[in-house]
Amino acid sequence: MSLVFWGLTSAMIIAAVAIVVTPISVRGATMNLRTVAMAVVVSIFAIGLYAVTGSPDAVTAENDHAKDSRTSTGSSSNAKSSTSVGSVASMVDGLKERLNKEPDDANGWILLARSYEHLGRNQEALSAYSRARGLGKTDPKLEESLVAGSLSDNEPALLSGPAIRGRLALSDEAAALVQPGDTVFIFAKGDLNQAMPLLAIRKPVADLPTDYLLTDAMAMVPGSSLADFEEVVVIAQVSRSGRAKDVLGGLRVASDPVSPHADSFVELILDAGESE
Repeated sequence: MSLVFWGLTSAMIIAAVAIVVTPISVRGATMNLRTVAMAVVVSIFAIGLYAVTGSPDAVTAENDHAKDSRTSTGSSSNAKSSTSVGSVASMVDGLKERLNKEPDDANGWILLARSYEHLGRNQEALSAYSRARGLGKTDPKLEESLVAGSLSDNEPALLSGPAIRGRLALSDEAAALVQPGDTVFIFAKGDLNQAMPLLAIRKPVADLPTDYLLTDAMAMVPGSSLADFEEVVVIAQVSRSGRAKDVLGGLRVASDPVSPHADSFVELILDAGESE
């Protein structure tokens, strides 16, 4: 921009001088009024152009200023984001301090567990949820999410009370029979002849293979507990209708009896035509 401006200005000045000087040198006569007027107009135009354009470096300076502004805005946005995360963490820490003074607030421990999970602090979330369970407050979806995360990280779950953990997968033959919209049910029963499951969870077949957790939070009968049983069996089955009684193509499997008091890990594989 600077070179163009000074080039135009220089050309105009040279033109103005040429218009004035040429008639004098050629005719040695006095400049006529028209020549003088033209020179004045060209000079005024050059001055006017400068006045409108301003400093030749003005555009460059303005661009630099705009760039600095954008950089400043981006930095400000990042700072706001960091401040927001910091504010959430600060509020969570405040809730934790309150619960240390009021440890019997089961709902507060649930809220703290959810907050820790949101922040990715899984171990602290598990610990807070364990406190809520000890006070009789549970959240099955939150519990399953927390323990699934703990199992995937190969970390011990910090939940109190009896529980059965495991992994469920499909054989290649079974995988060829199912559809993504099918449902898989996982039950715990006192024995295979028991009609009503003690515990139950359901998942979409699309999630398989998956880790699972069975705790009293999934109890089908109010007041029932794994603690009341020395042994239980774990059953998994696939349904296309979404109803537990409709088993798809023999896709049902049952474990051997396991103790819910021994931190059991039960691995099950659903196979075509297999049954308990």
